[in-house]
Amino acid sequence: MTKKSRAVVELGANARKLGDRQETITVELTEAEIEAERGKVCDLIGRKDNLLAAVKSIKADYKAKIDQVDERISAAWKAAGTGKRDDEITVEEWLTKDNRVMRVRADTGELLGQRVARAEELQETLFEGPKGDEEFPSADEVFGDGPS
Repeated sequence: MTKKSRAVVELGANARKLGDRQETITVELTEAEIEAERGKVCDLIGRKDNLLAAVKSIKADYKAKIDQVDERISAAWKAAGTGKRDDEITVEEWLTKDNRVMRVRADTGELLGQRVARAEELQETLFEGPKGDEEFPSADEVFGDGPS
């Protein structure tokens, strides 16, 4: 007979059951139960650490996204205020036989400007051999009567 049934039998006919309810009581644990609870603590601490690391990673991802939006806001704000915008483009540089470097927009062919070639730009490569003037068109041949 279990403890519950012994208590019920002892009450016998002298008592009437009113109902059941849930209560929390403090009980002594066995050594095996204590060890099991210690294992739970370790597991739960590990889960908490993993969750905190995930939150940290997610925060970093969202901060990066917010920073990107802030950069776009700044650029749009500047463009709206000044009527100008900074665009990334490819600029081709052409060395002419009269030692000028012509700067040209690759997408539109627009001449952006010219400058005198730097010394390193005038150097011949060691393995390709010297280049004659016929390989370097003049600025007028390439761009017509563009800006001087």
